Amino acid sequence: MDMKSNMGSFATALNDKDVWVMNVVPEDGPNTLKLIYDRGLMGAVHSWCEAFSTYPRTYDLFLCYVLKFL
Repeated sequence: MDMKSNMGSFATALNDKDVWVMNVVPEDGPNTLKLIYDRGLMGAVHSWCEAFSTYPRTYDLFLCYVLKFL
C-alpha cells in the first residue's frame, strides 16, 4: 500500500513482480487519482483523519483473483 501516492510510480516499479499495490491519494493534496487510473493501476482517495480499513478490500481482491483463475 502506497499511502502517499503521487502518480503510482511505486506500483509501476513493481509491475513485473507478482504483487499488487493499492495507491492512496491524500484528500487534501493534488488529486492525481485519474492519472493513476489512466496508467491501469488501482487507487483510492483517503482522508487521514479517518481509519483506513484494508481487510475488506484485500479480501475482496483476493477472492476475485481466486474466482477468476478457478
